[in-house]
Amino acid sequence: MKSINTYVIALMTASLLGACSAKKQHTNLAKAQVKTQQLPIKVTVAKATLSKTEGNLSYSGTIEPSTSIPLSFLMPGLVKGIYVKEGQRVNKGQLLARLSQDSQQSGYELALAKQKHAEHAYHNLKPMYKSGSLPEMKWVEVKTGYEQANAAVALAKTNLNNGDLHAPVGGVIGRKMLEPGMTALPGTPVIQLVQLHQLAVKVSVPEGEISQIKTGQQAQIKISALQDKVFAGTVTEIGVMANAISRTYDVKIAIANVQNEIKPGMMCNVSLEQRQAAKLLVPYQAVSNDIEGETYVYVVNRQTMEAKKQAVKVGLFRQNQIEVLAGLQTGQQVVVRGKHKLTDHAKISIQ
Repeated sequence: MKSINTYVIALMTASLLGACSAKKQHTNLAKAQVKTQQLPIKVTVAKATLSKTEGNLSYSGTIEPSTSIPLSFLMPGLVKGIYVKEGQRVNKGQLLARLSQDSQQSGYELALAKQKHAEHAYHNLKPMYKSGSLPEMKWVEVKTGYEQANAAVALAKTNLNNGDLHAPVGGVIGRKMLEPGMTALPGTPVIQLVQLHQLAVKVSVPEGEISQIKTGQQAQIKISALQDKVFAGTVTEIGVMANAISRTYDVKIAIANVQNEIKPGMMCNVSLEQRQAAKLLVPYQAVSNDIEGETYVYVVNRQTMEAKKQAVKVGLFRQNQIEVLAGLQTGQQVVVRGKHKLTDHAKISIQ
């Protein structure tokens, strides 16, 4: 009996010692976790600074002729001749193309013959009418026939002239749509006439930046096809209707082509000069978005060495920085690297 009691006491003692040891281990683990949680997180910071008062907006653009005129005949017919080549310079009034005019020529000659007959009758009967030997009704008939003959000649002459296509202004032949032997229809372009002494650069501007562009604004245009030569330009047109898909607006910039070295269709880079109030900038790496879509940064408190989560409103990207429109002040420091490890008011260590 005594041996049994001794065994029970030993067993209870061992259980008690085991429980105490486990409790001690759990306490030490909890202390270690607390100590680990309190370790400051290493971060890199940067100051929010004001930008310069001048900046540039950059876009890709395409060069277009400032004036492009599609020329067409006013009447249908078979194309007899095209007398110009693409790229050829032409003067105002120069003959560019002609329709086969056999029927128009015949009609014109017939109208001339009728006019000659009516004119002969008019002049022969006019003295008789004045002397009173020709009835009034007969004279009206002769006079009307003469006037109609004159009108028919004018119409036939117009039809004959409509078979010729002349340059309305001086310029360069940009494209030929028809060749001799093909049928031309009224209103269908035959030749495209362009003016190249003044060109236009077309760029697409996002809706967030269109308000910063004004008519008369200066631009620098760099053309890679011309060994990155830079030309000066001026904003002349700003679109008011956004593209339904890209949500961009078309802006046109006038550029002089003094040496005739710029060709329509060339690609270019456009830099628009702008003058505006200074903007508060931070490195773009400092800005994040949470799951609710809110934009924020971590602001450094040097006294407590904590990082506070601060909501901000941002604007445009500028090189490696981004504008902060609200929520931050000049000189405040924000976390740039290590922010993914942070929570609100987390302890930090600045590297």
